[in-house]
Amino acid sequence: MELLEDHNIKFERIIVESEDPVSKNSKFIKSELDKIKGPLLIISHSKGGLEFLDVLINNPQISKRVVGWVSMQSPYYGSVLADYFVQGSIKKTLMGWLFSVLGGDVTGMESVGTKMRLDYMQANAAKIEAALQNINLLQFITFINEQQGRETSLEISRNYIYKRVGRNDGMVDLQSSLLKPYRHVVINDVDHLTTVLDQKNMDFLKGENESWNFDRKQHFRAIIQLILESKI
Repeated sequence: MELLEDHNIKFERIIVESEDPVSKNSKFIKSELDKIKGPLLIISHSKGGLEFLDVLINNPQISKRVVGWVSMQSPYYGSVLADYFVQGSIKKTLMGWLFSVLGGDVTGMESVGTKMRLDYMQANAAKIEAALQNINLLQFITFINEQQGRETSLEISRNYIYKRVGRNDGMVDLQSSLLKPYRHVVINDVDHLTTVLDQKNMDFLKGENESWNFDRKQHFRAIIQLILESKI
């Protein structure tokens, strides 16, 4: 955030309960955006992209104010990992208990399941196209291949998703994270957490692979530079 301050760019972080469903969080995000005056430039990550997309298609007055949107690693067409945790009565009961402890419920996980997301994208296809027609959207999509040694802290989930749908970042597969035909950048050897978490706090997990050397701050700087140069 120091980079934004250096350029005298005002910013707001909207923090939502990740265990809550997309529909609930999108309403909260909308209420927070209503408090901000002027043009909006949005940077979202993971489930946040689904929630902001829902804001866009249901609130034309906000859509008109959005001059740019950077979407990072979002499962627009759902996550097979979410499917795994909500399928079967035992797993669903355990997840329901865990989510209740965190202040939410299992509907948060269900809202990013593949069936619910596919139904949502199909039902709202026309609205999505209309909402994104005049918005500069740039998508950052990542995946991490299997290497010798430990290349990611999400190795188990990465392998599970790969066996079912192919390349992924440890939580989201490539096809699910791509909104066509909008602009996108695909980066190899970057997992779902590396772009938002400080890897210095994960030294005990690190291997010798290059995937651990991703510079999160430089990545964010590049995004901001694209924004400042109006290239998105």
